[in-house]
Amino acid sequence: MSIRQLLQKAELTIHSFAIHERRSMATYRRVRPHYVMSYLKKGHAEVRIGDTLYHAGPGSVTLLPPFIPHDHFIASHEECTFLWWHFTYQVGDAVDVLKFMNVPAVSELRKTGAFEEKFTRYMALQASDTAAEVVRSKALALDMFADLIEQILPIRTPADLGVPSPFLDMLTEILNTEDRNGMSLQKLSDTFHLNPTYISNRFREYFGITPIALFHTMLTRRAKDLMTGNALTLSEVADRLGFTDLSSFSRFYRDRTGEAPSQFFKRNTGSL
Repeated sequence: MSIRQLLQKAELTIHSFAIHERRSMATYRRVRPHYVMSYLKKGHAEVRIGDTLYHAGPGSVTLLPPFIPHDHFIASHEECTFLWWHFTYQVGDAVDVLKFMNVPAVSELRKTGAFEEKFTRYMALQASDTAAEVVRSKALALDMFADLIEQILPIRTPADLGVPSPFLDMLTEILNTEDRNGMSLQKLSDTFHLNPTYISNRFREYFGITPIALFHTMLTRRAKDLMTGNALTLSEVADRLGFTDLSSFSRFYRDRTGEAPSQFFKRNTGSL
C-alpha cells in the first residue's frame, strides 16, 4: 500500500469545533475518545503529557491523541484565543491513521494566516444547510487538515510509517474485500507466507485491531450502507455480503451492533 492509497481510504470526521477566547483555563488529566487539535492564535498556554511539559505560543498547534491523559492550561492571565477541533482520522472506522505517523504534541505552523482564514470560513459555513456549502465545508476541513499534514507530518514513503510493507498490503486486502468468504487468517497466511497467529498479533500491534476484527467492522459498515435506502431486501443484502442465508447474517449483525438488521433496515427505509 502506498501513502496515496492509505490516505485516500482514510476518512476525516470532525466531531466538534469552536473558537474560544479565554483568560483562564485549567483542565487536568483530561481524556478524549478522539484527537484534540488546538491552534493558539493569541497568547501562551502549556500542555503536559506524562512528565513532559510543552509550551505553546501564537501560531502553534497542539495535537493530542485519543485516550491520552493530559493537562492543558494557561499559566498567566493574558487573553488567549484557541481554534480547536475534536476529530478522528480513520481507515475502515477502526484504524487510526495518525497513530503510526509519529505525530508531535506541539508544532509551529508556518502559514498561520492562511490556516486562521480557512478556520474562520469553516465556522461560517456551518450556518448553512445548502448542498453546495455542506460539500464546501467538508472540502475545507480536508484542506485545513492537509495544511497540518504538510507542515507537521513530513510523511513521504511507507517506510516513514514504521509499518512493514506486507502489513500495509494486508490492510489494503482487507479494505478491498467485500464478501465474508473472501477473508480469513488462513487466506492471509497463504498469501503472505506468514504464520496466522503472527499475522494477527503483529497486525494488532501496528493498527490497534486484529485483521479479522477489522474485516468484521468493515463488513458491518457495508451492511449498513446496503440497508440504507430501498434498493435491496434484507435477503439480497445478506447475499451481497456472502452469507448463506438471512439468519446467519442476522446473527452476525446482532453480535456486532446489539440489534437485529431488520431494526436498522426499518429505521432507515421505513419498511421491511
